[in-house]
Amino acid sequence: MIRWSRVILLAASVVVLSGCAASTIPAPTTAAPTRSVSPQASSSVATPSATTSPSAVVVNIPNSCDALATVDAVSAAMGKTWVAASQEPTLESIIPGPQARSAATEATAKLQCLWWPELATEAYVALGVYRLSDSAATSLLSSLRSTPEYNSVDPGIPGAVAFSYEDRGGEFLTSTVYVFVGDSWFAGGSLGPAARIVPLVLDAAKRSIG
Repeated sequence: MIRWSRVILLAASVVVLSGCAASTIPAPTTAAPTRSVSPQASSSVATPSATTSPSAVVVNIPNSCDALATVDAVSAAMGKTWVAASQEPTLESIIPGPQARSAATEATAKLQCLWWPELATEAYVALGVYRLSDSAATSLLSSLRSTPEYNSVDPGIPGAVAFSYEDRGGEFLTSTVYVFVGDSWFAGGSLGPAARIVPLVLDAAKRSIG
């Protein structure tokens, strides 16, 4: 509980220090294993063009944290032995910025999960997946595309759109990665460079495509 309290305080301080960029769009936050899921529900989503149009991609929201990302995958990406946390992550640890958090809160289905190193440190990895309405996805994508701090990432998934964001608050570098595919939005937050969690978020999205 002490370690997670420190992570929450760290996430809060990053949000305060992020300034205008973080208030314009989502900045990293942490979330944990929640179980409000509709694994079989699916719908349409945004494509990588400047104007978002529905996609026929079918995405199944995972029904467990292990289905979203295995402990072995997290450990391989982060370079240590990691374990699944016994509590949920905060939304701030996964998603930075009020608009993105609002979209996540209004998602019709979601799953949020948290992992940390076996040996106590400030480090964490938080992943979330959210089912969005077409209007929410279009609005959020428009904001991300118009914010220079969010860098486009090649998702390697037809019709998908991905972004990465990094923010240094004091001595810590926090990162956020988003992948939009079908009607679903996959998000990841962590300490350290975004490059370390990009494969985790992309893999979660690819494995959820039905």
